[in-house]
Amino acid sequence: MRATAIVALTALAIAVPEAIRAHEATSTTRPFAFASVQSSPPGADISWTPPAYVNVNAFREQPVTIVTDGRWYLPGTLSLPNGTGPHAAVVLVSGSGPNDADETVGTTKVFKDLAWGLASRGIAVLRYPKRTREYGAGSSTNPAAFTVKDEYVDDAQSAVALLAARPEIDRKRIVLVGHSEGGYLAPRIATGEAQIAAIAILDGNTRPVEQSVIDQLRYLASFGGPNAAALHNELAQVEAQARAIDAPDLKPGTSVRLLSATIPSSYLLDLRGYDPGAVAARLTMPIYVAQGGRDYQVTAADFDRWKTSLAGHANATLKRYPSLDHLLVSGVGPSRPEQYREPGRHVSIELVDDLITWMSGR
Repeated sequence: MRATAIVALTALAIAVPEAIRAHEATSTTRPFAFASVQSSPPGADISWTPPAYVNVNAFREQPVTIVTDGRWYLPGTLSLPNGTGPHAAVVLVSGSGPNDADETVGTTKVFKDLAWGLASRGIAVLRYPKRTREYGAGSSTNPAAFTVKDEYVDDAQSAVALLAARPEIDRKRIVLVGHSEGGYLAPRIATGEAQIAAIAILDGNTRPVEQSVIDQLRYLASFGGPNAAALHNELAQVEAQARAIDAPDLKPGTSVRLLSATIPSSYLLDLRGYDPGAVAARLTMPIYVAQGGRDYQVTAADFDRWKTSLAGHANATLKRYPSLDHLLVSGVGPSRPEQYREPGRHVSIELVDDLITWMSGR
């Protein structure tokens, strides 16, 4: 297995089916075709101004370094409310792909909105770029055995430990907030971690990646137009790829294709038996699950599975936000990928307020 497999995997979140790429030559839109977020490329010129709910005089920011195994160093940003604290705190865990610390997607900075919104109201927030953004093919000591432990789990747990060691932080009130694939993996990250007091899952998928990709292609094709036939052809290809991913004879040390990405079998086999709802149900900590009603990347089918899994959980709170898309931004009508490029997009104040209210009761 070549190290370049990790690069291909981290690019999967921004991989666009060939049929869609052909359309891009004559279109200003860029459809998304993955279950999680698309990170903007390094150096992208993104216009961003703070949302109205931010009070820039209520907090300050400090650079921090998240260190895992003495080998991987991630440049994080800690948003600290004014005062000595100790403050309740959040660690933000982003979606698929090599996301930056702000989780920049089109014109939206999902995590910067959340960090500044929460810090304006007295909650410290730590955000950081993913290891795959900083290290690419060097994100694992063994590319042939690359898994979500390398991509997500170890660094998130290191970020929690960093917060717990700081005197400004109330180490009994550290909450893990995961978005998209970060929400999907939040129960796994929190399992056995005594320093995590609660988890919030924002538009977190429960279904395998390949199924989400298939459903997204079907959704995009449903709009019709000159690209619909090409999308249907792409859908047939992905359905064949999904069968290879799900094949019982998939073995370690091999790889499979999904869209244009080559994925190490180790990554897929690691997730094959993972049921995020079942893992979450075994946690005794408080859990908040938020689902955007206009999200076509993580859908009502995922939310229903969270509801079923957590039906007997004494500390679970689940809420559907009818107007929110996958990036937690309010809008009207069917969500379409070109909307991610519209100016002035910010995470919903309703969601920010609800997270603050939920955390204040912990």
